[in-house]
Amino acid sequence: MSGNERNINKGMSVSSASPPRRGRLLGWRITADWVAYGYIALLFLMPDDVFRITSLWTFVSPPDINYHWKDFSFSVLYLPLFCMGLYYYFSRKRLMQSRILLFVLFLIIKDILLVCFGDSYILDNCSFEWYLQFFVASCALFVVFALDEERGDFPLFVYIALALTLATLLASVLMHNTPGVYDYVNRFSSTNMAHGETSFLLAVGMIVVLADGRIKHGVLLVAVCLAGIVATGTRKDMVFLAATLALYLCVRVKKRQLLGKLKKETVRRRSHFEILISITLAFAVVLVVVALSGKLAEIVNIERFTDLLSGLLGKGESGLSSDSSMQGRLGSLASGLAVLKDHWLFGLNFSFFDLQYNMQQAGYPTFPHFTWLFCWLIMGIAVLVPIGMLIKATSILARHNDPFAYVGLYMLLYFAVSGGAWWSFKVLLFIMYLFWLLLRRSRMYSSLPHGVRSSAREKIAR
Repeated sequence: MSGNERNINKGMSVSSASPPRRGRLLGWRITADWVAYGYIALLFLMPDDVFRITSLWTFVSPPDINYHWKDFSFSVLYLPLFCMGLYYYFSRKRLMQSRILLFVLFLIIKDILLVCFGDSYILDNCSFEWYLQFFVASCALFVVFALDEERGDFPLFVYIALALTLATLLASVLMHNTPGVYDYVNRFSSTNMAHGETSFLLAVGMIVVLADGRIKHGVLLVAVCLAGIVATGTRKDMVFLAATLALYLCVRVKKRQLLGKLKKETVRRRSHFEILISITLAFAVVLVVVALSGKLAEIVNIERFTDLLSGLLGKGESGLSSDSSMQGRLGSLASGLAVLKDHWLFGLNFSFFDLQYNMQQAGYPTFPHFTWLFCWLIMGIAVLVPIGMLIKATSILARHNDPFAYVGLYMLLYFAVSGGAWWSFKVLLFIMYLFWLLLRRSRMYSSLPHGVRSSAREKIAR
């Protein structure tokens, strides 16, 4: 085996953990990096009330905004994270960190120009909440970089985020508590997160687990994530998951037709996505049976899923066109496009309240429920840069049969037709981490010689 191939095998697969010894826990050395990582995990578990009680500065809706959606509390608990982030930024500089700094400088210059030309909403109302939210997520990301790069290409943070989200979601269900932005009956969310944010993290994290395929009993984790999405009462993630899996099946069947026949060992080792499809179908059958018996309805808001199914099948008194959630999304799209028409180049200030004020003037009370549209409104036309980077990374991974291409595909699809304002720093951190993960994997292919690139592609495709 050549030196290049040995390097690829090392980079493309997680190294086996060394035997536990003094100073190690389960084979992993306990270092300052782990302590910083543990502090991020602690912040993940904190409910919104803790941040509000320990707040240094609370951003509330300005008086000219009629609809109060959510306040942002900048807690004293964020200060240690700021110090950690600055330390890791200056001590372990990386390309991604430099890009984040350039992005922040661009936003500051853009907002200064907007203020000079008359749009001084961010100064008049001291609406710097999104800047601080982005700084918190960026500092946490610098800490995550330090520890995850030691694990090769193993997406450690995804598993930690899933575990913490599922733990807090389970606690919410057991206590029959419905925290979150809205007071829905029998809809649950993780701490300091909305229902849609919780379900998105579970859905895309589930695809990462299946694409990675290197942990035992990963399928059980997938089943728990599916149950968690149902507990949130969020329907769109189920639809997007079904679309992603349907595309995968089409590609899989086409490849089998082209190859003609498969090796026996390949047949025995079923794809993780095929296992997911089996579990999804089994889960759906159980869900329908339990729902018909009326037991699950006492705990989870199952009517949202049955209404969606009736609308898709064209049954019932009303279809999807009269669904209140669908009407709200279409209304947010119309108002968001109206605002974009007047601010398509530089956008608005990097402030949620500035966006909400302009959306209110256009006839909708909160924000556009489409992530790419939301980002365009607060970032300007520069949002096309991260979109282009994500498309390029996804296409490179797809061209090399890397299953992580489905993670990029899911994000592109989801952000185009759903999502909106990511209010929790946890979700913002998770999205930034996925961007880094996909860009890093795509660069691994781009830097390889053609022959080694082919062998690496075959290794991952298996």
